[in-house]
Amino acid sequence: MEQSGAHAGFACSASLASLPKAVSTCITAQLHWFRYPKVGKVWAARWALGVALQAAKAAANGACGGVGLCGSRLAIFEGAKATAVDDVRPSAADYTAAGLNRPHGLKVHTSRGDVISARAVVHCTNAYSSALLPELRGLLIPVRNHVAATAPLHASQAMLDIAVYARRGYVYWSPRPDGRLVFGGFRDEVPGMEEGNDDDANLDQHIRSRLHEYLPAHFPSRFDGAACGPHFEMEWAGILGFTADRFPLVGALPAAPPSAGPSCSRAGQFICAGFSGHGMTRAFSSAEGLARQLLQLPGGRAPLPLAFQPHGRM
Repeated sequence: MEQSGAHAGFACSASLASLPKAVSTCITAQLHWFRYPKVGKVWAARWALGVALQAAKAAANGACGGVGLCGSRLAIFEGAKATAVDDVRPSAADYTAAGLNRPHGLKVHTSRGDVISARAVVHCTNAYSSALLPELRGLLIPVRNHVAATAPLHASQAMLDIAVYARRGYVYWSPRPDGRLVFGGFRDEVPGMEEGNDDDANLDQHIRSRLHEYLPAHFPSRFDGAACGPHFEMEWAGILGFTADRFPLVGALPAAPPSAGPSCSRAGQFICAGFSGHGMTRAFSSAEGLARQLLQLPGGRAPLPLAFQPHGRM
């Protein structure tokens, strides 16, 4: 690990030089810190806006990008929820062509009355995917997660400029360039661990109190007393999408059971969801891998693992 720039600490007195022996003899050792400097942080809202702007610019310029998208158009439907995906050509014979060469056999309906014809539809709504794919109920479940952001910390309170997780990932924080600290966790302390909860309009009061208590309790020299903060400016809940094996579902959808409705062949429909709390590290490469499949391109730098395929898992 040292050669790759990573460093770790154990709760026993063994040195890293004797790590194999330490692992075998110090059974009660627990990894209590791990630092890997070659990582990055993402401002999610700015990233999403940047991707949308780049896509719109490429479409406006007629850019092909070497992926066979010449003449493609981009339409972003803001403030419109997809309410149904209809298969208007349910016969399998209509889908003999692969990828985006198949006929426009799908129609997407929105809450404002739009009807969009499509060759392929990719479901990228993570925990909410079962709204249009009822066969995913119980297989891809929502999990509520609580996060808070402090006001800019005083220089004497500044934390190391590293992303941190503790308590097996149930507590974590990340400093922002403006001095704020984004802090979350503690869902393991409430019954059910917030699994099956998609209510992002309300916050659990026990989790809120634990978020407020943690920094003063563990860093008293920086946060000594209520007057020294930290002051939390914002608190919110976000909904994660968890699968049973914690692997995402990325690829073509299998045919749905008849109970899913009259249009359940799922031909031409794909999914990229179920990142189980690790979307920042998996979602972008998974989306690229799926896009390459749809465009019949080689796998690229990060080919999709077979374990991500939906077939056999739903």
